[in-house]
Amino acid sequence: MSVPMAHFERMYADSEDPWEYRRRWYERRKRALTLAMLPHARYARAFEPGCSIGELSAELAARCDALLVGDGSEAAVRVARRRLAPWPHVRVEQRLLPDSWPEGTFELVVLGEFGYYLPGGASRSSPPHLLGGAEMAALSRLERRRHETS
Repeated sequence: MSVPMAHFERMYADSEDPWEYRRRWYERRKRALTLAMLPHARYARAFEPGCSIGELSAELAARCDALLVGDGSEAAVRVARRRLAPWPHVRVEQRLLPDSWPEGTFELVVLGEFGYYLPGGASRSSPPHLLGGAEMAALSRLERRRHETS
C-alpha cells in the first residue's frame, strides 16, 4: 500500500462514509454504470477488493451466488459487515492488497477506485489463478498516482 493504513483509519474515524458513497450523485451514478456494464446478469463467484463501506457490494450481492469483499481498513470492514449482513452469501474480510489475494478463482473481479493506492506494479501482479477467465471491471486507472495523505 502506497498510503499508510493509518491515513484511512483516520478518515473513517472522522466519518463512517468519508467518500460520501451514500450521498453523492456521482457515486450513485458510478455504481449504476458499473452494474450496467457487467456482461452477465449473474455470477457464481465474485471478488471486490477495496470495498470500503460496501455500497457497491450490496448491489453486487443481488447478482452473485457467492461474493467475497474486502478492505484494508478495519473501520471500513466493520461498516461493510453491518451493511452486508442481510446477505448470507456475502463474506467481508479485512484484506490488504497486494499481499492478501484470496485463494480460488472468480467469474467476476471488481477493482474499484483503489488501484492507485497500490505500490508501483502491484496492480498488475495479481495471481494468475485469480483472474483466469474472470470478467474484470476496473473503475480506475491501475497505475500508481501520487496521493497526498496530509
